[in-house]
Amino acid sequence: MAGCGNHGCFIEKPKGQGTNGGCNCLRPLGKENEQVVKRKLTQLAFYKRRVEELERNKNVFPEPYLTMVCNILANGKIEP
Repeated sequence: MAGCGNHGCFIEKPKGQGTNGGCNCLRPLGKENEQVVKRKLTQLAFYKRRVEELERNKNVFPEPYLTMVCNILANGKIEP
């Protein structure tokens, strides 16, 4: 991830936004809340990578498995 340019910043900035813009650092949250947010962002990145991998390889999933996987990801369950 490309941070805001401040030491220790890890939040990705929107494309086209330089390092001189407003900072998105979590430091104002305090150390405990900062750690919670970092863990959640790590979890989000974990699942995002898996969904992206499924998207790249969806052509190898035969039906009805592709529909089942998509329903689990979208709705949290297999719909009849």
